[in-house]
Amino acid sequence: MHAKYELMRRTIRDNPFHSAYICWLDVGLFRDLASDSVAASMNDNKSFKLALPPRLNSSEIAYTLVYPVSRYGPVSAENIVKQNSVWVCGCFFIGRVDVMWHWTTEYLMAVEQMVSERWMSTDQQVIYWLFLGEGKTKLQPRTSIQLYQVDDGSNEWFFLGYLAKKAGERS
Repeated sequence: MHAKYELMRRTIRDNPFHSAYICWLDVGLFRDLASDSVAASMNDNKSFKLALPPRLNSSEIAYTLVYPVSRYGPVSAENIVKQNSVWVCGCFFIGRVDVMWHWTTEYLMAVEQMVSERWMSTDQQVIYWLFLGEGKTKLQPRTSIQLYQVDDGSNEWFFLGYLAKKAGERS
């Protein structure tokens, strides 16, 4: 789970596509588009491209908001992990490469801090802890998160990824 942030750093450093923006997407994000068999999907011509979602702030990293947080939510790593607190979906995030470099650095520092406190879970709990919990005070992240919230009745977990797909279909 956390290795994806290390992989993002390696990809940013090498930047094989010489792109200004980079995203992570879990392979399961577009699972509803898959055919029943690999052979069928090879012949379906279901390829598509992604593009920048509308209103993407180039100085922030974009995630899909899954659950709005009350101001009385858990703040300790222990409570966030035990309660499985989720704020954003970690399956798709996107940003400008230089901002993503800073973000992945801060994220990996948060992982190390949580491990030092003997707590660890998914990237979603790390992000929650870093921005809404004690991590905000302890590590003072400088990266900002841009939240995209479902507004069309679609799957709230996959919204931003499908928004990037729609943008790719239009370009």
